[in-house]
Amino acid sequence: MAAAGIAVDVDGALAHLEAFLAREAPGFEYRHDLADVARGASVAYTETRAIEVDVAADLAYLAHFGPRAVVAVARAVAALPADRRVDHVVDLGAGSGASALAWAFAGARRITLVERSGPALGLAKRLLAGLDVAVDARAADVLQAPPVPGASHLSAAFVVGELADDVDVAALCERVAPGAAVVIVDAGDRPRARRLQHLRDGLVRRDDVVVFGPCPHRDPCPALVRERDWCHDRVEKGLPGRLAAFARLVGRDDLHMSLAWLCWGRGQPGATPGVVVIGEPRREKGRARVPVCGPAGLRFLQVLQRDKALFRRALALPRGTRLPTPTAAGASVAGDTWSLGTELASILPVDANHDGGGDP
Repeated sequence: MAAAGIAVDVDGALAHLEAFLAREAPGFEYRHDLADVARGASVAYTETRAIEVDVAADLAYLAHFGPRAVVAVARAVAALPADRRVDHVVDLGAGSGASALAWAFAGARRITLVERSGPALGLAKRLLAGLDVAVDARAADVLQAPPVPGASHLSAAFVVGELADDVDVAALCERVAPGAAVVIVDAGDRPRARRLQHLRDGLVRRDDVVVFGPCPHRDPCPALVRERDWCHDRVEKGLPGRLAAFARLVGRDDLHMSLAWLCWGRGQPGATPGVVVIGEPRREKGRARVPVCGPAGLRFLQVLQRDKALFRRALALPRGTRLPTPTAAGASVAGDTWSLGTELASILPVDANHDGGGDP
């Protein structure tokens, strides 16, 4: 397993967001007028990639998109090395402040908001008020954002997918926050995910860049070989009561969300052994198969059902779990499959909820 990265207090951030919305729009979770605005913004984002500036400054937008921004940023930030202290974060395309809220609950001391909409900046500043973080708001378009020297991290949440295809995202990030670690999150659909995968493939060719996640290797992305493929993550939202009620009112109350993300920073690439779980474990007759990606491309870990404890642990592996390279641990290989036996049980994490007694 990879070492623990930077942690975001997601429960705390969502509770703060929920309380803020309850003050600004009492009873928001039951208001159909807000739900209509949020539903329209969701459709626009899915179908046209563009949401009107005024809508992005609306409380309905924050109530709907805010929680997913918090959860998505938290997922990506966890890949950053814990020793890279979160000091000054530049939030590019900050919108109404939900992604900045996640950084505040990751311990950021200072956040610079870059957003073209004045009303959205005003909403973001109110959202962050009272937290132990210094906030600097800059009204500027993402592409014309002024440099912010000395920033430790740059964040762009649900922004890159709205930029023109010819925008050099890596160069933009370097110009705005030279030397900062970069965290990009976006929706997990095919166009946005493939854009981040192409960006990653360009970055791993540089000898002054370390890609922290989601992939643990520096080989070309195997999901880009065929145009129809893409790779995405999937996480549980875990919404508290009123935010969950509003999601139901909007009609977007799935317990999980798909996302694409990418983290990188300046440094000398080192050895990055291991594989990452990229899909849900598959229970088949007499075995479990877990899809993973690593230096050898797309592969499966296979565990036989007769190895009961190991079988349960394989089925409990969540997407995004990093594991040592099975071949380095002595796994047998047949085609696209690494077979694990009880002697290799140590490479799978123990889940207390799934590793007890009883038949699988």
